[in-house]
Amino acid sequence: MNRLLLGKIFAEDLVLPVLGGNVEPGIQVEIWDIDTKSMHYLIFKRLCGTYVFTDGWANKFVKRRELKQGDKIL
Repeated sequence: MNRLLLGKIFAEDLVLPVLGGNVEPGIQVEIWDIDTKSMHYLIFKRLCGTYVFTDGWANKFVKRRELKQGDKIL
């Protein structure tokens, strides 16, 4: 679906406080890929009661890093 879904507790406890708590209708965030030492920009937003990273997740991370179902992202 071209987005990374975050667990509600994880998003509300760890991500929202860093972003100031308000992500409506979406906020651009910088994502640093420590393995490839590259910066990427995604949109973080609440969507249907869940929290997601969108706007290029599939191309910027999944395809580029050849991620597969079941891979863990740390």
